[in-house]
Amino acid sequence: TMGYLADIKDYPNQYDYAWQFFSRFYRPENATIIVVGDVKQPEVLAMVKKYWGDWKRGDYKQEIPAEPAQTEPRSKHIDWASQTLPIVMVAYRAPAFSETEKDKAALDLLAEIAFGRNSELYDRLVDKEQKAVFVGAGADNNIDPELFTAYAQVRDVKDLNYVRDEIIKTYKRYSAEAVPQKQLDEIRSRNRYGFAMAMNSNDAIAGTLARFVALRRSPDTIDKVFALYDSITTDDIRRMAAKYFTDNSQTVVTLATKKGDTK
Repeated sequence: TMGYLADIKDYPNQYDYAWQFFSRFYRPENATIIVVGDVKQPEVLAMVKKYWGDWKRGDYKQEIPAEPAQTEPRSKHIDWASQTLPIVMVAYRAPAFSETEKDKAALDLLAEIAFGRNSELYDRLVDKEQKAVFVGAGADNNIDPELFTAYAQVRDVKDLNYVRDEIIKTYKRYSAEAVPQKQLDEIRSRNRYGFAMAMNSNDAIAGTLARFVALRRSPDTIDKVFALYDSITTDDIRRMAAKYFTDNSQTVVTLATKKGDTK
């Protein structure tokens, strides 16, 4: 990602700010070195000391204001200039990553149960009715609060609103009723074994560790997160869905080829 075109064009005038940004954030307290494979620890530590030993810690303290609460639903339609299949996204404010609080973990599990490949919605919209190419949902693991987004690519623009409404109905359904225990257990087991099987190379292991270590500066975060998943109950999922999937925090975005444009 390079950024906005206007900012890129203004790069020659932003040298001082770019250097300030680099000086603030490219510091050892914000960096993690992860080495995976058949290595000799003393040699690795010697190289780390050689190349980064004189890297000085910074003193910049960030003060990040909390994002104001969303007080009403929002919607936006985007007319796309070229041919593309329509897309719909329905999002709600979601919590930040946590290895101790249940909120985000419960929504992670719900994403698979309500919108995953084995969900009732996916089976109906993609396989049976064939109105959507795919359906999915989730929220990234970030230090700051995120959006929980359900999305679908629609085969025909005439079905765009129908698919949108079915996604919203699914949100409301799981805000009111508990998921079956058997389904929760299956998703939990599948996620655990899928996670383990994906770590099948040094590169995959390093990349996975890096994502979790970046959140809490410790590889133990992985074990803590999966322990948290194991503690989630069906009622936890219902309560978190009701807590976060409210009308006032809803944002709907649709995208389709502009009418009359067949390029």
